[in-house]
Amino acid sequence: MRRLVIVGLCAGALAGCASSSTMRMSADTAEITVDAAPVCGSAGAQRLAYEDAAIETLRAGYDGFIIGGAGEANPFGGIFFNQSYGSGGSFGSATAFFRHEQKLVIKMFHHDDPGYSQAVDARSVLGPHWARKVKNGFPSTC
Repeated sequence: MRRLVIVGLCAGALAGCASSSTMRMSADTAEITVDAAPVCGSAGAQRLAYEDAAIETLRAGYDGFIIGGAGEANPFGGIFFNQSYGSGGSFGSATAFFRHEQKLVIKMFHHDDPGYSQAVDARSVLGPHWARKVKNGFPSTC
């Protein structure tokens, strides 16, 4: 018996594959979009987006950020097709898989900007090894 599987997602999806994109909306505002595999769950995608917001804030030369908007969208990722061949002919099945997309709109602040007192400190989000995380960029696993 032979089995053919066609997969329409990144090779490491079951291990926690994720990707991120940033769109600058103005000098101090950006939209962060994270697309994460099913194993990450919506909470994992949200955490990755939060960390990426901190990374992007520091890379842009700011110190903190406020989330102005957040949302989750596009959970459907595609379909796995399974086709088996036996002595009686072929038969198969299809299974849907889901991904988790998280979007954040952030406004970034310098320490001395009005409103910084309400901002989340980007370095504290990333922890004591924040410089390494900024250098390495977006974590591709959840």
